[in-house]
Amino acid sequence: MANPRPIIERAIPDRHSTSGSFQDEQLELLWKRCRLLFLTGLVLSLIGFGIGWLLPSLDPSLQSSLEPYRWATEALLHAVSFAVALGLLCLLCGRDRQYLHAVAFGTIAFNVVLDIYNTLAFHPATDAYFGVSLLLFLSAAFIPWRPRYQIALAASAVVWFLMLQGILYSFFPEYPAFWMERGGAEAFRNHNIWGVVSLSVLGGTSAFVSRTLYALAKSAHKAKRLGKYLIHEEIGGG
Repeated sequence: MANPRPIIERAIPDRHSTSGSFQDEQLELLWKRCRLLFLTGLVLSLIGFGIGWLLPSLDPSLQSSLEPYRWATEALLHAVSFAVALGLLCLLCGRDRQYLHAVAFGTIAFNVVLDIYNTLAFHPATDAYFGVSLLLFLSAAFIPWRPRYQIALAASAVVWFLMLQGILYSFFPEYPAFWMERGGAEAFRNHNIWGVVSLSVLGGTSAFVSRTLYALAKSAHKAKRLGKYLIHEEIGGG
């Protein structure tokens, strides 16, 4: 006996089946999420700036310390970058793909480099890259761009880490003196190796997350374009 063969037809015209291409859909989503991400970053950075500026007046023990003002300055630079990005998005006429990707990538990359610099310059002995990991995974999970942008962002973090280490070691005498007190060239080399490994693992993981989510979004878009179908009857039976 022949196998059952269902007769199917489209049930209800699906509005998604006539939607634009996947790239157009992702571009619209990218524009909306960039605005939300940059606005959130601006608000949080301004809050950090206010806290850093007010801490010395709230805690007398910090009045002689420059750490709160350094923290406030870093937060202000983050806020300025997000404000500039929002301004560029407002100036964007239409949805230019290359322009939007350049603004998103440039803003996130600047904040990654700024966080790496502040860690190396003011806390050189630490390996805490919380800000970098947060930016990498936020961009991977929240920004719907092609995985190659995430790979380039992760690679730039490693490159800038090594470049900033070289600049600080070559042009600021206090930096090599700091490492001489902690084991000299060997300690500095080990710190570089560990930093490269840490940032590579973080970047590689974020690139994998970005690739996975991008592939899922592509599959979901194809499924939406199929629309809805009903099975009317089966011809034959076994």
